[in-house]
Amino acid sequence: RVDGRVRRRAALMLVHLSLLSLLVPTPPQARVRAGGVGAAAPRDTAVGKYVIGLNQYSHDAGCALLSLDGSVAVVVPKERVSRVKCDGGGVASAVEAALSHAGASVSDLALVVANNHHFRVSEFEEALPWRVGLGLQPADSLDPLNLLPGVPKLELSHHLAHAWSVVASAPFAEGLIVIMDGMGEAADAAAQADADADDAYTHDARVPADAEFGFEQVPATLSPHLRYREAESAYMLRREAISGAPRLTRVFKRWVAHRSPPELY
Repeated sequence: RVDGRVRRRAALMLVHLSLLSLLVPTPPQARVRAGGVGAAAPRDTAVGKYVIGLNQYSHDAGCALLSLDGSVAVVVPKERVSRVKCDGGGVASAVEAALSHAGASVSDLALVVANNHHFRVSEFEEALPWRVGLGLQPADSLDPLNLLPGVPKLELSHHLAHAWSVVASAPFAEGLIVIMDGMGEAADAAAQADADADDAYTHDARVPADAEFGFEQVPATLSPHLRYREAESAYMLRREAISGAPRLTRVFKRWVAHRSPPELY
């Protein structure tokens, strides 16, 4: 018997794969059912390749590997490899286990989708050699199976990742998704991504406001003298009638003052 916590963690890691539903509507023949979790295949990529989702550099690290033809779905929490409960950090051992189970290699990966766990993954990884050199991060953070250089990457903001994990496992055609974890993405990180025209980063500000309920945030105006981090968020889920492809819209967000560097978390 698999306990509920493990099932929820598996669904959260599969969220990265369901993000692809944002990119292309899902024809019926492309829908995948893997342990009750649906996902969509990206367009114009050869069948037989894989998409891998990563949750790194915080608690409960792990990966989810999905073949684009829907024949293989593998979820590996790092703790199942290391035998350390809620193990975090890099995911090289989990990626190695997932690829081995699927009989695949890094060259078979078509896309990496990473969860932004309170800070930008791309910027964090740029500084990893310095962090490892100072002993701030373990040496295996630089393992190629953790960084997966040469594979196209997308990054997803934290509350949006939580929302898409609901989409991946919810049986409903329509509903309100409420995220209440008290700490998520920093407001200025999303603004900086837009200023840099960073198309590899999907964040809340790129999700449209809901046409029926609109969008409200608290505080309504963010002070230019403070940094803010998302505390709670609400989204509307609606699935298209014919294809069943999910669409998210923004309804509400509460911001809290951000008082310390996110790496401290």
